[in-house]
Amino acid sequence: MVSADPAECARSSTLKLATLTRRVTASGRIGTSRSAVTSSRIGTECRWRIDGLAPGEYEVELFGPGGSGGAETFTLASGTNRDLQIPAASVRVVGTLRINGVAVERARLMFVPSQTTLETAIDGSFSLTLARAGDYRVFILGDSLFSQSAGALFEAGVNQWDHEISGGVATIDVVPSSSAGNLDLSIEWADGSFQGLRIPTGVTRLVKRGIPPGTYRVSLKREGARVSDTATVTIQDARSAVDIVLREVAR
Repeated sequence: MVSADPAECARSSTLKLATLTRRVTASGRIGTSRSAVTSSRIGTECRWRIDGLAPGEYEVELFGPGGSGGAETFTLASGTNRDLQIPAASVRVVGTLRINGVAVERARLMFVPSQTTLETAIDGSFSLTLARAGDYRVFILGDSLFSQSAGALFEAGVNQWDHEISGGVATIDVVPSSSAGNLDLSIEWADGSFQGLRIPTGVTRLVKRGIPPGTYRVSLKREGARVSDTATVTIQDARSAVDIVLREVAR
């Protein structure tokens, strides 16, 4: 049986349940790796019954707009019943995202392991609640910026997390061989890492801001196969701006 504070229920929209594997991070703190079991809408009574769980360690979390409404971890043995209360969320994160000093509008921020996602406002600001303190990986995503991530430690209470990205800009003109979809932009760099992006149908120009210094190989792919020449570009610093034209070769 799961119950929660009605005030937290009013701010949430979904109850999620996940299995947990506990591990110790490089900094010596507890981290978690999750796999989802189920999720359901929240009822007005703020109390639920969940049956048929296999023995193991679980976490149940309230989740809604603006972040978490709290989470609780528990271990379930065979043939037992548990009655647990979801505590109020204890961590608040506020901040601003900028690239080269300019606020980033509508960037998507994902806070892992909580999987909480939100968009930055027009002025690059954001505010959300997380269920627990600890080490997080914040993934920064967006159509007009180079996807990347940063580590962060958030304590109980209010945390100010202003993140500044320094990097160059790539303008990529795409010349497809047909109007068919499923065309991807591939960006690879020297250490074997890569970043892929599905190009929306009809879009012929992409702009990626905040690309870290380095040398990159850029090409078009369709269904995993390379369908254009590969352009090699180098970003020296935040002042770097490169223009690339990629033409799809019909096969």
